[in-house]
Amino acid sequence: MAESVFIALGSNLGDKEANLKEAVRLLKERDDLKVKGSSSIYLSKPFDGSDQPDYLNSLIEIESSIEPVDLLRVLKEIESDMGRDPDGERWASRVIDLDIIYYGNRVISEEGLIIPHPQATLRDFVMKPLSEISPDFKDPLLELTARELAVALVSDSPCRVLKK
Repeated sequence: MAESVFIALGSNLGDKEANLKEAVRLLKERDDLKVKGSSSIYLSKPFDGSDQPDYLNSLIEIESSIEPVDLLRVLKEIESDMGRDPDGERWASRVIDLDIIYYGNRVISEEGLIIPHPQATLRDFVMKPLSEISPDFKDPLLELTARELAVALVSDSPCRVLKK
């Protein structure tokens, strides 16, 4: 049975907007999932406060029956195909970053895969786009809606909509 999955996209190298669009295009090419919606593009500072270039972020909703671990493998392949070094430094600048934020209401904790994404509710560049496309989605652990989580976030350098 297909479930709604929310995937966060980020890029801070090269043509960042084109990188986001290319990742979505590659996902749309797949027969085993369907892109149902996408957020505006947001501009954000690096989460760790480093002097990296600013990020462009967005969030998409897909419908998929691929098991979460297999979907993660698909996302990692897309990242690699787009030029991200799979063995690169964890918080380094990147052409593309694709993270599963929520997979339906599943709660998963396996080596290499934690859903909901453990830091999603701390990141305005994830929660604001999520509240834009699915404001009433409830976090299965916190039992708060995306809208409530986005409003509750306090950030020293909040993200802002760059392009609707």
